[in-house]
Amino acid sequence: MIGVGLSSFERYVAAGLLPQARQLGGSALWLVEELADCLRNLPTSSLLPPPTGS
Repeated sequence: MIGVGLSSFERYVAAGLLPQARQLGGSALWLVEELADCLRNLPTSSLLPPPTGS
C-alpha cells in the first residue's frame, strides 16, 4: 500500500508522519482507512520511481 521498507515505515510512524498502530493482543495493526487518509494528505511529488533492474 505504501511502497516503503519496514525500517522506513517504523521511522515514519515514530516521527508522526504515519498513524500509530492499534494493538490486538501482541500484534500491531494499522487501519487501512487511517493510512489512506494520512497518505492522501501528503504533498504530491514530481519524483519519478527508481529505474528497474535490467
